[in-house]
Amino acid sequence: RLLAGNPASVVVRVRLALLIGERLQRHGEAIAILEAARTQARPLTATEERAVGNLLIDLYRAQGDLAGHRRELTRFARLNAGTAAGRRARGELRRSVTSAGDQQG
Repeated sequence: RLLAGNPASVVVRVRLALLIGERLQRHGEAIAILEAARTQARPLTATEERAVGNLLIDLYRAQGDLAGHRRELTRFARLNAGTAAGRRARGELRRSVTSAGDQQG
């Protein structure tokens, strides 16, 4: 019902995804809501993209989706290159790749 009243609102999508993902533990549904925000008619602002990207990183991690988690970390690091947030995402991505290699070997 929230989205029906304002389907283009990224703020509504982020809040709804937080509720569904974190409170109800329905990570896949929350991810779908956020991914849909990226396909709306207007591009996301840098602030909106950071909020969506941050939450997607957390949701993919909580869901145990390593590929999705790495994909979002890569995107986030690229879009935020030269910032502290971008460096943290790059570091987390490196740790993720290293720990996956340790588990295989």
